Amino acid sequence: MSVVSIRLDKEILEKIEEIARKKGIDRSAVIKSFIVEGLRRERLKEALELLRKGELTLEQAAEYAGITIYELHWEMKNADIPIGLRRDTLYQEIEYLKKKISRNKRVEK
Repeated sequence: MSVVSIRLDKEILEKIEEIARKKGIDRSAVIKSFIVEGLRRERLKEALELLRKGELTLEQAAEYAGITIYELHWEMKNADIPIGLRRDTLYQEIEYLKKKISRNKRVEK
């Protein structure tokens, strides 16, 4: 694990310390949880944008964001992205799943 140092305004640090006290953890754990959550949100945001552009399939977008397809459907609904599949998107999904199944079969052998 690497160590990273950052400069924070006093007000921000006080809020972080308050959260740490309430949760009974140290402030570095609070900061780490904020970074992890921020990365998760950013990956989801990117996945939804790529999905909207048609650059990722549903399966790929879910994998990219680190969530299930069911969770992705919920996020798509919240982002006003139609969930219905177009014919070309459906074929993309089928091809992607075929490749994934094929890879899994090779790994099992």
